[in-house]
Amino acid sequence: MTTSKPQWRTLRWLPGILLAAAALLRFSALTRQSLWLDEILSMRGANRILTLDLASELFNRHGPLYFYLVAPILAMGGSEAGVRGLSALLGVGLVGAVYLLGRDLVDRRIGLAAGAAAAFSPFAVWYSQEARYVSLYLLLAAVSLWSAYRFSRDEGARYGVIHVVSTLLMLFAFPAGIFVSLGENLWLLASRPGSRKVGRWLLLQGLIGLVFLPWLMAAYDLNPVDLLPGQNAHSLSEISTGSPRALRLVHLPYPLFVFGAGLTIGPSSRDLHEDTSLAPFGRKPVQVAWGVLVPGALVLMGAAALLRRAPAAGALLILSVGASIVGPFLVARFTRVAYNVRYTAGALPAYLVLLGAGCAWAAGRRPWGWVLVAAFAGLVAFSLTAYFSDSCYFRDDSRGAAKFVSERIRPGEPLAVGAEERAFVHYFRGPITSWRRWRIQPAGSERAGELHDDAGRFWVAANRVWEEARFQEFLSSMRACFLVEQETELPGYRIYVFRLADDGARRCSLTYQHGTPLPDTTTGPGSSGHVADRPCTGAAACAQGSGGA
Repeated sequence: MTTSKPQWRTLRWLPGILLAAAALLRFSALTRQSLWLDEILSMRGANRILTLDLASELFNRHGPLYFYLVAPILAMGGSEAGVRGLSALLGVGLVGAVYLLGRDLVDRRIGLAAGAAAAFSPFAVWYSQEARYVSLYLLLAAVSLWSAYRFSRDEGARYGVIHVVSTLLMLFAFPAGIFVSLGENLWLLASRPGSRKVGRWLLLQGLIGLVFLPWLMAAYDLNPVDLLPGQNAHSLSEISTGSPRALRLVHLPYPLFVFGAGLTIGPSSRDLHEDTSLAPFGRKPVQVAWGVLVPGALVLMGAAALLRRAPAAGALLILSVGASIVGPFLVARFTRVAYNVRYTAGALPAYLVLLGAGCAWAAGRRPWGWVLVAAFAGLVAFSLTAYFSDSCYFRDDSRGAAKFVSERIRPGEPLAVGAEERAFVHYFRGPITSWRRWRIQPAGSERAGELHDDAGRFWVAANRVWEEARFQEFLSSMRACFLVEQETELPGYRIYVFRLADDGARRCSLTYQHGTPLPDTTTGPGSSGHVADRPCTGAAACAQGSGGA
């Protein structure tokens, strides 16, 4: 008895210590990296609520809730620290929610282990420092899962209310919460509860559907008639969000890799966008193997241990992870919705409890269990260190790119930014021309208003080049036609300074269309609404010689 009391008192303080550690990680260097495209889009959406009307983002396909939370922050000044601080605060809340989830589904020991996994999760830290909906979605997914379990066990009305409210907020934070809810429903029905419990549960789900489904139909322009059997093949397959990208089988297990190791182990997200094959994983095989085998073994151990000790809790967690990972993959397979790992993030709270259960189980097995837990702790430390210090994994440095150009560009020298310019424009205060209006022609052809005649040099800030093939062609033509005086690389950017060849020979001419171009049919985020004149990559005059550095 004399030894158990001090241990118990220490355990009582551990949740607070975990929350403090989570806050320290999430609020540290919060504005170290510049805002990137998705964060700029979040701020623009919130700003429309302030400048247009309150209903402007009500039917945003990514869910309206986050924009309405950010709008008051923008109204008070909207600093980068303030906007990201909301995500950091929500990220700390996730740690508390995961602790409660593990404690109530299993016991306090598993809750503490799961809370520790959440506090130091590189994946959770990444999104806790991003002005996007993900941190909010994760917190609400954890609360929805917890309240579903408590309602099924206690049948208390208060847990039913909490579940309806948290699930609706989760769905309005991000519609992929449908798959979290699907996992909950599959679990409850598969557990064969009594008819009274099923009736109450279905009543709760009916209330959720009554509020959410009309919003979903309106946001995605779905006609209820089109959803009838035999009528939905066209309408559902035409649903689209995000920029098109190839869907591969490796995308199915990839979320499990980043949930355990984070986005800062192995290939960066930029590497995977630029090369959609498996080659980026082969460049850092030791890191990839570390990130796959160690967390994977712990999660499997946790799942097996829970299925033996608390089968109902284990089944709920496994179904939640499975539905949240497989669901977005199938949606991307049968619609035009682009697959993204953050769409599967609703699986993270359940995954962290399984991971925590595996760590708790392994910690009781000496010495190999301790070695496995130590290997996982080392993996987390390595990933977090890379997140805070390795520029290879940084988000696009639009702030640094804008500063670099503004300090060196001369008056009158034109600047084009592509394929995506919105984050750059947020930081750059000088004039920017549209690369879609730059026209490259073989030397000697009719031209007007040549840029290089007056400016001498012309700048291109290349960002997210992988996103648009036409910008890749444009950049290739520029490198083939003109001398690269300077080429500078920053995270997410490659900045070029072009000029005529030293001998003055004109392989190509560069003109700028001052008139209003025709509308562009491209609908991806890289589109700026203009028709780009196709560069003369096949012309003999342009193919001769390259002035590349």
